[in-house]
Amino acid sequence: MLNFVFKRARATTRLCPQDCERFLGRLVFSMETRELYRNGDLTLDELALAVAMTPQQLSQLLKEACGSSLQDYLNGYRIEALKAALLCPKNANENVFDLALACGFSSRSGLNRLFRKCTGVTPEQFRKQGGAPGAAGGSSFATQ
Repeated sequence: MLNFVFKRARATTRLCPQDCERFLGRLVFSMETRELYRNGDLTLDELALAVAMTPQQLSQLLKEACGSSLQDYLNGYRIEALKAALLCPKNANENVFDLALACGFSSRSGLNRLFRKCTGVTPEQFRKQGGAPGAAGGSSFATQ
């Protein structure tokens, strides 16, 4: 019975605006500087530990401050990283899927579906078009 009460109390705890801002700063730092999204196996628990939050707090932060799930949030960064990698001249001879793996993707079918959803084209088409405005489409994940 006590375990049930503890779980219920923990689930209803809200982050105050100051904590929300502080945790969001840690999260963005971890994504943009430490590039944790590149770990294709990154879990909610691992990311929460990296930003010194509980998994519940992190899930709540993502939902309330970013309007997304963990997977959507990570994929937004992965898409942006892949777009940059595809346009980088030094990667011109690199296989698209190898670049995607380095950005944290683990499935070719999932990659193509998500990339097309965010940009309107496949990664190969994006590369061929040089990220032209018709191909860019824009991801709304990483910039939220």
